[in-house]
Amino acid sequence: MSTVPTIRFINVDCEVIKGCYANNQVSLELVAADTDHNLIQDVIPGEPFGAASVCLADHKFHGSLTAIRNYSENSGILELLSEAGLVKETGQIIYGKYVEFPIVTVTF
Repeated sequence: MSTVPTIRFINVDCEVIKGCYANNQVSLELVAADTDHNLIQDVIPGEPFGAASVCLADHKFHGSLTAIRNYSENSGILELLSEAGLVKETGQIIYGKYVEFPIVTVTF
């Protein structure tokens, strides 16, 4: 039986849910976990909390590669995912019009 990985992001315990975008790129969604910490914070378990990845439809991603949304309200998510051992940075970056998207290998 596998457990869903959990990280604490912006003072909320979040389960990291791996899925797939329509272009077969791996997606990473954050959902509020059912923890005592979240209950004290009045955070509702199962509530969507955000997306850690971003779908880049114009790019072909193979295997477990994806692009991380590590800007604006998601600043710092890449470091948390890396420290938790959930992703490994590839060193590749896709440059958008205004932001950069680090490419990672999802390891869970």
